[in-house]
Amino acid sequence: MPWQMVMVLKKLASGAMLSPIETAEEFRWGIVKCLQALLFRLSPCSIASCSCKLAPGLPFLSSKISLEVQDECSFSQPVECLISFLQSQDASAIVGHWLSLLLQ
Repeated sequence: MPWQMVMVLKKLASGAMLSPIETAEEFRWGIVKCLQALLFRLSPCSIASCSCKLAPGLPFLSSKISLEVQDECSFSQPVECLISFLQSQDASAIVGHWLSLLLQ
């Protein structure tokens, strides 16, 4: 699941970087709003020892209803917490890239 998140973030980043000649500014802002909505819907996982509980600057997460991943596909690997993944070194490049896009 975390690598699916990276794919989504890469696609959104590609759309956000399109020039005004290639797309309307409203489209680019729509992409930024999609990212914002995606991040605001993240909730801490149910694992008590997970690092997502220590996420600084994310007080809105504690009041959200947990979005559990259903085991409909019978995953062969355990599902990783998305908040923990976004804080990890594996995701640091894409998160840094998104922050630079949002600050432009």
